Amino acid sequence: EAGLQYFVAHYKALEITSIAFPKLGAGLGKLSWDEVGPLMVKYLSEIDIDVSIYITEEDREYLPA
Repeated sequence: EAGLQYFVAHYKALEITSIAFPKLGAGLGKLSWDEVGPLMVKYLSEIDIDVSIYITEEDREYLPA
């Protein structure tokens, strides 16, 4: 979560205009996608650039509230 907070706070200063993420922590980190997905969407839906999160067909798609 701290990494997402940092990204949201600094992406403009880093001049990032679009980004793609894997399922952070949900692979080798052994975190549940059902916990990670909503958290990623919560933070990444706040920013004004194109964001992609790569998931598999079996994964649930989470959308901003």
